[in-house]
Amino acid sequence: MGETASSADRDLATKLEEINAEFEMVALRIKGGRFYVRGSRFPPKPGSESVLRHELPTGCKATFSSLRIAKAIAAEIDSKLIRNVFDWLPYLKGKNKPVELVGEWIARLEEDHWSRTPCNPDTINTFNKNYAYPYRSLPSSAILSSDLLKKTLAQKTKPGKKSRLTYATAFTRLAKFAGLEDLEKIREMGKGYTANSVDPKNLPSDERILEIYHSIKHPGWQWVFGILATYGLRNHEVFFLDLSGMSEDLGTIKVLEGKTGPRVAYPCTDKSWDMGLSDRVLPNVTIKGSSHNRLGGKVSEWFCRADFGLTPYSLRHSFARRMFQQGYSSRLAAKSMGHSVQVHERVYSAWWSQDAYDKVFKEIRDKNKD
Repeated sequence: MGETASSADRDLATKLEEINAEFEMVALRIKGGRFYVRGSRFPPKPGSESVLRHELPTGCKATFSSLRIAKAIAAEIDSKLIRNVFDWLPYLKGKNKPVELVGEWIARLEEDHWSRTPCNPDTINTFNKNYAYPYRSLPSSAILSSDLLKKTLAQKTKPGKKSRLTYATAFTRLAKFAGLEDLEKIREMGKGYTANSVDPKNLPSDERILEIYHSIKHPGWQWVFGILATYGLRNHEVFFLDLSGMSEDLGTIKVLEGKTGPRVAYPCTDKSWDMGLSDRVLPNVTIKGSSHNRLGGKVSEWFCRADFGLTPYSLRHSFARRMFQQGYSSRLAAKSMGHSVQVHERVYSAWWSQDAYDKVFKEIRDKNKD
């Protein structure tokens, strides 16, 4: 019995020598009763710089019946090494397996981001809006690649739109963090958006704004619409207001939380407006524990369902135009809207038509004549 086993082992060893003579860079070896592929010229593993000898398990028992499969596995590895196309990824398991899936890379990026960034409501809102939200469009269980990022950009956004720029910026950061190629191509896909990308003709007139306001049946959403139009607020800011100054001479309100912190906001309305906004009535939206991005999203969703043909920011842009048409300075308008004069003049001047400039010129000219 022992002689038979010994004879079989010798026959298997002899057969292995014949098979290994066919390989150039690897050899089949028996270890612990199983076949392994051994080689000394493997490329470095991910995260390592040294080229070492490695033994890769074939998953086959060291028997004649499994030898054919083990030989095929060894031949495939040998061929990849010869052609310099060997990839460690399929052969790494458990803790040695590198991060590859979209969800894994995003989790690592977030961990890295918050290890270097103070965590507060404003920074959380900024990260969610600029990065977390675009990342939700990616399939978390897919392998992260430049092609996947470019394909998602093309499917989820349109050229020249602000969303395309936002997504491209977020995807470029993820690609750079993961060490992917084609960073410039991803970044290039986001180019083309400017303030001039939006047609000023799409802004609602003051008459149209008043018409829409009176058509809204829900008292909470009617109040939100009116306060946005009158004070040029960002959509999430309607939930963080102090209205105590509204009844005073200037009619100002205080924005308690916003993208750029607390501020005083001034009203600017058409002469025909009378919206009665001092009696605050909010829609049924959960404020406590909600981020600015989530609250702003609720407002945007309602505008979308209402199908007015405009967005909350259409009212903000119309407010900027109205301030200019009524002769208020860019400095005052910028302060009221919560951004710098440079941003105001760069962004909102694109919305002011030639008629608006002509109107202001005529009013100032006629006033000087008197």
